[in-house]
Formats: sequence, structure tokens, C-alpha cells
Amino acid sequence: MLQESHLGEHIHSHFRRKDTCLNFVGMDDHVPAITSEPLVRLSPEKDGDPMILLKVQSQQGSVISYMTGLHMHLKHATRDYCRRLNVSFEVTRFLYDGRRVQQTDTPAKLEMEEDDAIDAMVDMIGGGGGY
Repeated sequence: MLQESHLGEHIHSHFRRKDTCLNFVGMDDHVPAITSEPLVRLSPEKDGDPMILLKVQSQQGSVISYMTGLHMHLKHATRDYCRRLNVSFEVTRFLYDGRRVQQTDTPAKLEMEEDDAIDAMVDMIGGGGGY
């Protein structure tokens, strides 16, 4: 876990690309940053809930990074990811270390560390009818 004083340095040193935005959920402002992946801050930093940087990525390569509290429900990141990519939340499945992410899971509960990634994939129903 990063110290609070090094968090800003880590974000800027971790992403070294141009022409993207730092996005804040619930705010209309887009602040220029040096990231190529959108970085979304899901909650303000609170006393007693350390922040963690995690990613949600699709099989096609779409990646959104989230700054969130270690004890905040991951439903906020997963729903925001679907909204930003204009995909249905109901048919998108999220996996971390091969396990399905539940809406009430938190980074702490899943023992996530800085820069860990959640995989997003479309749930496939059917198949097997080619006898």
C-alpha cells in the first residue's frame, strides 16, 4: 500500500502518456492529466479507509483505472465501467483471480493490491446445439 504522500507521484509515474483525462465520478469537469487510460476517482479520501488504484479491463483491451477506498464496494467501479463503455451491466461478468466479483465485494475482501486488474467479459449463454 502506498503512503498518502507518494500517491500522486505514483499515479503520474505509473501512467506516462498524453491526451487523456482524469475523470471524477459525479463531476462534469475533465482535468487534463498525463494518462492514456481514464482514471476515475470513485470516492474522496476518508480517514480510516486507505485508497487503492485498481483497473478494470476487457478482453478487447479497454482499460479504466479507478482510485477507490479499500473498503468501498466494487459495484461502483463495475457499474461505472459498463456505463462508460456503453455495455449492459446485466450481461457483463467481472472476475478477479478467476473468481467472480460480487457487487458487495471490496478490494480489502478480495485482498487486492495496488495496480491489480479486474477482468470484464460478456457472459455467453447457449451454445452446444451443433449435434
